[in-house]
Amino acid sequence: MPPEPTPDPIDPEVEAGELADLFHGFSQAVDEYRLGDDIPPETPPAQLALLKRQAQELEGFSQRFTAEAIKATLHSIQADLAKIKAVTKEAKTQLGHLKTVSKVISIATAGLSVGTAIVSGNPLSIGKAVEDFGKEVVG
Repeated sequence: MPPEPTPDPIDPEVEAGELADLFHGFSQAVDEYRLGDDIPPETPPAQLALLKRQAQELEGFSQRFTAEAIKATLHSIQADLAKIKAVTKEAKTQLGHLKTVSKVISIATAGLSVGTAIVSGNPLSIGKAVEDFGKEVVG
């Protein structure tokens, strides 16, 4: 299968995310094979151990590619980082003073939305999530 043409210029965040997904899936496939019914019963334990280590190393690459994608996202949202940090610190402070579980859940949900938006890499959704998080913490 010929490789797909690389767009010019590439988006490092998108490319790192795609590599993370591919290596994660490959890691899972190696583990599924290792643990599956199709592996010959006479497979030496050393080979099974090697497959396990290889799956773990592939997953490690997936995690590193994810980190690279997040790094690229953070670079693209530098203007929002100070606000994200300030709101997150204030949210932590607020949790020590809140009396209702529902308010804590609301703040935590808003914080999770920020994290999800950052991982998605969409600057518009990040800005909206940060704004909503700030409103939830103040309100």
